[in-house]
Amino acid sequence: MRFYLKTILTIILVLLTIISCSKAEDGIDGFNSIISTEIELSGINCQAGGIRVSTGLDLNRNNILEQNEIENTDYICNGDGGIIELDNLVRLELGSPNVMSCGTNWYISEFDTFHFPDFNKSDYSNVSSILFVPSMISQPGNNIIIELYNITDNESIINSQLTHNTDEYVFKYSEDIYNNLPNHTITLGIRMKNSTPNGCGGLGVKSYLYILRE
Repeated sequence: MRFYLKTILTIILVLLTIISCSKAEDGIDGFNSIISTEIELSGINCQAGGIRVSTGLDLNRNNILEQNEIENTDYICNGDGGIIELDNLVRLELGSPNVMSCGTNWYISEFDTFHFPDFNKSDYSNVSSILFVPSMISQPGNNIIIELYNITDNESIINSQLTHNTDEYVFKYSEDIYNNLPNHTITLGIRMKNSTPNGCGGLGVKSYLYILRE
């Protein structure tokens, strides 16, 4: 009889333990991890500017990474490395560096090494924006004008045009061009011209496409 009582008590204790654990597991849900990307201006973190990548937990559950929620910050600096692909950011290099032009006529290199073939924005999921980020340099007194160009369809990419007028290399950021890029596969190039007939300018060390994801 005692054996059966002990057995029954043991079963009851096991059941109570299971129920207790089950209730504990049904507690408050964990916090979601959030990644935030922002343009980083030239400074101590990135000499030539770049992208600041911040991560942390969404403590107030508003799907926004706020300043007090940031746990870690990394920097992807212009001029460093090559192709970078993260959960919320893809950086593509556009062609070879150090391309110069003189005069007021549009110039685009005919060599494939200065082109970016087989680009299709649909290959990238959850895209929030795409930025054209060239490194630019110009003779003083001249404006170099640079824009992203759709070689396949022979047309410029609207909102990608940028200007620069100093003899120091500077990375500049276009407006969001996601909606201005076609929905089919194209070859991208970079074309340029100068504001003065005798002016010269061009591309510097690197040029990028920053593809930012939600």
